[in-house]
Amino acid sequence: MKTYGDPSMYRDYYRNQAGYGALPMYFQEAPVMYGAGLGSFFRSLFRRAMPFLRRGYEMAKTHVKAAAQDVFFHGGITASRFTPLAPIEVYVSGSTDMYLDLNNTLLHLICKIVKADGSDIANDAEVATIAYPVATMFNQVDINLGDRLITQSDNIYAYRAYIQSVLKYSSDALDTQLSAGLFYKDTYGHFEATALDVCSQVFVKRESFAAGSRQFDLLGRIHSDLLYQDKLLVNGINLKIKLIRNKDSFCLISGDAEQYKLITLSASLFVK
Repeated sequence: MKTYGDPSMYRDYYRNQAGYGALPMYFQEAPVMYGAGLGSFFRSLFRRAMPFLRRGYEMAKTHVKAAAQDVFFHGGITASRFTPLAPIEVYVSGSTDMYLDLNNTLLHLICKIVKADGSDIANDAEVATIAYPVATMFNQVDINLGDRLITQSDNIYAYRAYIQSVLKYSSDALDTQLSAGLFYKDTYGHFEATALDVCSQVFVKRESFAAGSRQFDLLGRIHSDLLYQDKLLVNGINLKIKLIRNKDSFCLISGDAEQYKLITLSASLFVK
């Protein structure tokens, strides 16, 4: 019988391939392996769960769509009920099956500036609102839940709203989001400037919105601790918000001897 060399070399090679030799290893497999490991387990679990996930999605989709349709607009008061310094009262009935997201409540006002006798002002009249009039035109805001008074600002609401806005929001937010309420920070050194020139650019900007007794819109949040909570108000509870006006001498800044009034034509509340 013819042999081809020493057979021990083949045994050593096999042992090295199997991982049992003292020579350098070229391949070594795990002693025991079953299936495809944890990946196979999770893939199998996901395949079994998919029918239930699809069924849950179809059920939730209907409720999510219905919830999105329940975001509504509540008009609080009509212009015919306004008098110059009368409080603005907004009432939201709780006799529905919907919750209220108080953190997303917005106040919308339509205002204009007129002379003391109610006639329109001239286009070049040196008069404008103070900064952030959607909030600073009020000196007190009372909020009732049901028949109970929850929060009261004690005649400092205008200061609280302005300071809270400056401290809470970034410069970008003040220049964009809060500009809907005519929030424009006064130029340093020209806080009381009323001349229509480049030295009082912020006054000129606010004056341009109301020139010639033009109507202007204001939109902003109500600065109350209750309305800054990320919680829902359950149904069945009536919400009443009472906004008490500041005097015109506080709300307006003027550079001439003429007497002016800031009147509110419409007030509404956006409720989510």
